[in-house]
Amino acid sequence: MSEYRLSTVWLLLGLLSSVFLLSISRLAVIDSTARVEVHTNLSTYIVRGNSTQQVLSALRAMGPRDSKLVSRDAYTYWDLKWKWGSEREYITDLNQVSINLIVNMSIPRLVTEDYQLAQKWHTFEEPLIRHEMRHLSFAVDGAELLSQRLSKEFTQQGKIALPRAKQIAEIVLNEIRAKDQQYDLETNHGETEGIRWQAM
Repeated sequence: MSEYRLSTVWLLLGLLSSVFLLSISRLAVIDSTARVEVHTNLSTYIVRGNSTQQVLSALRAMGPRDSKLVSRDAYTYWDLKWKWGSEREYITDLNQVSINLIVNMSIPRLVTEDYQLAQKWHTFEEPLIRHEMRHLSFAVDGAELLSQRLSKEFTQQGKIALPRAKQIAEIVLNEIRAKDQQYDLETNHGETEGIRWQAM
């Protein structure tokens, strides 16, 4: 029998890469001072099955774990870090500041011999990846926002005390986390967007 290895995920991941490039370009033109770098790691895990129940079992067994160790169909983890350069008390040169965003996204890929199951997977996979891309956009926008707020503070004060710079960064971190949590709350982790694989 023919084996269907669905390629939709690769098309969407290509789109995802384009989003990153656009985001990085946008960050570059905001300010040439606080350097922002975005590093992405996109991975897929194989889901094998020839029935909805087999696929559901594979998703539960192979899916990534979130921060609370709950199994998810897909998951986007981000880590936003910063370095203030060689300054010990104040930031006096924003060119020494670097902002580093690392994003790891894990998405399922179906391998099946059932054509109808493959078609059903398409309706599940596309909103799933769109959901993860929203989480990704929150992190990228947050890195941009941190750059903007540091630049604004520096313009107003002429320098930034390191405790104040850390405070600004921590506020941005909390804002990103709040957006992630609110989005998942509003969508029930994507279920209201059509992300729910049901055994039949």
